[in-house]
Amino acid sequence: MAAKKSVLVLAVAPADEPLAHRLREQMQSAHSKNFVFCNHLTLNVAHAYDGIVFVGSDVPNVADGLAHVCTVAQDFDELRKPLGAVGGAVIMLGRAGLAVGKQVSSTAATSHLLRAFGAICSTSAVVVSGWVVTGASLAQISQIGDIVCEMVLRESKPQSDVSHNIRNAYSEGEDHENR
Repeated sequence: MAAKKSVLVLAVAPADEPLAHRLREQMQSAHSKNFVFCNHLTLNVAHAYDGIVFVGSDVPNVADGLAHVCTVAQDFDELRKPLGAVGGAVIMLGRAGLAVGKQVSSTAATSHLLRAFGAICSTSAVVVSGWVVTGASLAQISQIGDIVCEMVLRESKPQSDVSHNIRNAYSEGEDHENR
């Protein structure tokens, strides 16, 4: 039997921990056969886990002053490990320098901030750009978790930075053409 994969589900701020806890429970229920879901940081966290999902509230400034969270995201990005961000955590990716030239999911309230960080904003509910998966709204929290799990299971990381939008049940008539 193959060893279980591990995915860290991390709240970007203490107030977001209930959201992260809910996602861990949903992911455990759906993927317990193949995964272990964790909520704590360890030394060399990017080497200790196969993927990560950052959860933040829909408040645009949720990631202010969280340098350690930005560093963790940069470490996962450097190793090209699946990295998901939902809600305000998408802003954290911008602050970490991980959105430059990448297409990311954004809302009207967050697009100006993400553009300032060099991101290419999309109104699509979920955007996959290489090994980075973003969902601007908390309505996509489960979907982001599922996509990260699928990416970890495939163990094949995209080698290009070509963005692909993913159709999902939460869209409300938005444009979902591949860009």
